Amino acid sequence: MGYLLLITGLVLMALTFRETLSRLAAPDGTSSTRDPFQAGSPAVIDELRLLQAKVDLLAETVGEVAVKIEGLEARGPRGDDTAEPETGFEQVLAGERHADLYRQVYQAFDAGKDVTEIARDMARGKGEIELILSLRR
Repeated sequence: MGYLLLITGLVLMALTFRETLSRLAAPDGTSSTRDPFQAGSPAVIDELRLLQAKVDLLAETVGEVAVKIEGLEARGPRGDDTAEPETGFEQVLAGERHADLYRQVYQAFDAGKDVTEIARDMARGKGEIELILSLRR
């Protein structure tokens, strides 16, 4: 929510800046403020047009960012338990591999093998095998 307020403030500043630039660049000289750069100078008018283009681009970019932030806020916070995690094929396959490894470790341990033997047979660390066996208990 804070980001949205910040972006809204930036957009308002950009719009105010645009209005000020258009008053300074008025060809009829109806500027309500004193212009130290002589508003009628072609170099100043070109510079003002360049700045106006940059302000327009900035306002457009800020608008796009605001839309993206609103979309992220609609999705909810990261720790939101209501959002269902996406489960891809790789994640399911990795889960099955772990389940298969766990079954093999449990069967080997039930068959009377030592933790060191199981670790060597499965090319895993002894600590990993001990952890898997401790999860069973």
